[in-house]
Amino acid sequence: MIQKVKLPKFLRPYENKNLTRLGNEYDGGYLVDKIKVKESDVLISFGISYDWSFEKDFFKVNKCEIVTFDGSVGLRFFYAKAKNRIKNT
Repeated sequence: MIQKVKLPKFLRPYENKNLTRLGNEYDGGYLVDKIKVKESDVLISFGISYDWSFEKDFFKVNKCEIVTFDGSVGLRFFYAKAKNRIKNT
């Protein structure tokens, strides 16, 4: 038996003609309202790892301050990346 549930109004989808994709086509990219991006004073981004394509595209639209955080990225991360790139050339 299928049970139907009525979503509260604030959870129902609505049409937004201002959506644009920023970032790559995978996990690092997102659909956002371009007007809201232009109105932003700052972008605070958590967990960027090595893919900052969203932040890069955001900055192209709005050259505001961008603050990024990622606990998994440190000197060991960059050392390992550099070592792998040197080894693969």
